[in-house]
Amino acid sequence: MITHKNLYLPGLNGIRAIAAIGVMIMHINENLIKFKIDFFTFFGKSENGQTYGWKLGEQGVTMFFVLSGFLITYLLLLEKKENDYINKKNFYIRRILRIWPLYYFYLFISILVYYFFNTKSPNLNILALYTFLLANIPFLIGKAIPLCTHLWSIAVEEQFYLFWPHFFKKINIENFLIIIIISFISIRILMWYFYPFKIPTILITMNRFDCMIFGGLVAFYHFKNNKIVTFLNHKGIQAFAWLIFLIHILNYEIVNSIVSMELITLATGIIIIGQINITNRIINLENKVLNFLGKYSYGIYVYHPLIIFLFYQTILFDNIQDERVKSICIVITIVITTILVSYFSYEFFEKKFIKLKNKFSVIHSTNSPS
Repeated sequence: MITHKNLYLPGLNGIRAIAAIGVMIMHINENLIKFKIDFFTFFGKSENGQTYGWKLGEQGVTMFFVLSGFLITYLLLLEKKENDYINKKNFYIRRILRIWPLYYFYLFISILVYYFFNTKSPNLNILALYTFLLANIPFLIGKAIPLCTHLWSIAVEEQFYLFWPHFFKKINIENFLIIIIISFISIRILMWYFYPFKIPTILITMNRFDCMIFGGLVAFYHFKNNKIVTFLNHKGIQAFAWLIFLIHILNYEIVNSIVSMELITLATGIIIIGQINITNRIINLENKVLNFLGKYSYGIYVYHPLIIFLFYQTILFDNIQDERVKSICIVITIVITTILVSYFSYEFFEKKFIKLKNKFSVIHSTNSPS
């Protein structure tokens, strides 16, 4: 039996919006130097000149991973409940229709634009890796295609979902998932301790399968109304999660980046529960602005490096002398332009594939509250 039902989970658009805007602001901040801004940054610099804003982007991606793991897992659980099985073929068709059109469109456009300005031909071997959704490999070895570096995270997600639906032959696997998560974290920490900055160490840090698995674990608990959900929904626990967020948004260095990643993973899972259960929200992410931004967050994430690149090819900001004012103008211009591009991309390009995708959905997840 196949049925089609709508599912809207409040507050999740807000998490998407925070994550996407965080990554975009980080990349703008890192590229201020290309706008001839020599001294000012929004987050300051380390002694070696590295801008601190990279943490904002790193944790934004972590939030995306956790949220993706939660939502996909919850939809699969609802499908299994509705039909007593999971149609894996339809699952992969849905992934293709939602992710691939924009991914490949952006890859094509960004390569054309970049090589128009730089008159270089792309390395065909590297391009092949992007074509087969292995963008994390060029990123890992330092040979990413310019303007496409950030596509590594999309590749990691697609690789994760190659095997994830096969875990659902039984739905009593929470303890097994906990073991996987703990093992993943332990191996990552040990590798950074004994083999820092080696390729295998960076690889296990990039491929944050444990973040998505944790999101999936939270989905299992929510689906079964486990007592752990009541604990996570407690106002004190919710406040703790938001405190973690605040500390990282302000770029305070209280723990190393690996531990920070695990803390943001935990905090995101907790906040997801707080948002969808509504009763004990510390901060309400369900509002028109965040819903709007969350709806177009995939486009915001994908398009923003190209928008940044195009703007620093211009002389639009060259007459502004004050670096602080200039930086603010750059941020406002790029953010607004990226949102507009993402809006038109969604409404006139992506939506066609989303409508087709819904034909293969038992439970139709909607990012619109109405």
